[in-house]
Amino acid sequence: ELSGLDNLEELWLGKNKIEKITGLSKLTKLRRLDVQSNRLTCIENLEAQVDTLEELYLAHNGIDVEGSKRSSGLALPFAKLNTLDLTRNRLEDVTPFAHLTSLTDLWISGNDIKTFEDVQ
Repeated sequence: ELSGLDNLEELWLGKNKIEKITGLSKLTKLRRLDVQSNRLTCIENLEAQVDTLEELYLAHNGIDVEGSKRSSGLALPFAKLNTLDLTRNRLEDVTPFAHLTSLTDLWISGNDIKTFEDVQ
């Protein structure tokens, strides 16, 4: 729990051994979250950031389609999310985040996507 850091706007936690996103409920001003190169298999517990998150970096984890569909994760209606990096995960298509119309940058290189139809 990152209590006492209520004004935090950026959190960089790359290259650790994090298996689950937790303890962010008080970080309601968070704009940028970087959890690249960890041990994540799903995206969840981001309800407190639904109105503020602009950039989410999740590259080099083990996230698959099911893990990215969690209701407290990318299924949320992130109105300001413009950058999503899911490079080098285990995605087979983009259905879990097709509703994120504010995205301007989507990085999904190095996944298990086989055809252009899987991206439409």
